[in-house]
Amino acid sequence: HATVYVWPRDRRPDINGQRGVLHAKAVIKDEIELLITSANLTGNAMHLNIELGQRVTGGEAASQVLRQLESLIRTGSIGAASRVP
Repeated sequence: HATVYVWPRDRRPDINGQRGVLHAKAVIKDEIELLITSANLTGNAMHLNIELGQRVTGGEAASQVLRQLESLIRTGSIGAASRVP
């Protein structure tokens, strides 16, 4: 199971009418595997665009990113959008 989190529009900084965007994606599995990427999971991302991502296994990276995300959730900066089976 996975939970998808979003950065609500009303929580984003606004500078001269320009709002921040969340473009980075992270997948954490069992606190030991991490995938961090700019790619959207679309046909164009997979077959047309130039995207970049990095998979990290072992070490502290996955748990460090998880702690950062948990902090963003706790403060209400990001919120759950949906749960995926």
